[in-house]
Amino acid sequence: TAEYRKTMDLALAVAGPQPSAVGEILSYGVLLSNHGANAATHPEVHAALPKNLEFVSASGEGWSCTGVGLVRCSSEPLLPGATSRSLLLTLRAVLPGEVFSTIKAIRGAEVDVNPDNDVVLVHNQIESEPPLFRDRFEGGNLVAWESQP
Repeated sequence: TAEYRKTMDLALAVAGPQPSAVGEILSYGVLLSNHGANAATHPEVHAALPKNLEFVSASGEGWSCTGVGLVRCSSEPLLPGATSRSLLLTLRAVLPGEVFSTIKAIRGAEVDVNPDNDVVLVHNQIESEPPLFRDRFEGGNLVAWESQP
């Protein structure tokens, strides 16, 4: 006898911040949808964080998240028919450099009929803290910009 497994179609969309500086908070909006014919019984979102990002928090109705380098968020069942569940990932930039994060939808027991829409690669640039400058005047004339201590 052939084994029958229910199918669904999780789809992931991610909106992220503009380039940031070390110490700043970055927020990624994650939207998980089920375009399939059956419920996704145990959907998860995994966010693989590079060394220049630190996990601060995650929030969203129906989500529970844990982790450090790999943040794992699990959700209540996601009903079929383009129902959506949003998640806000809050991170802190800790080191300068280019950032590539992979955010992935993970399915439970069901078969995902379109796995191509389950992964989003997020790119960002983290700059060092910008130097602070002040004007130096002599006799009412600007003579130099000096960095602040």
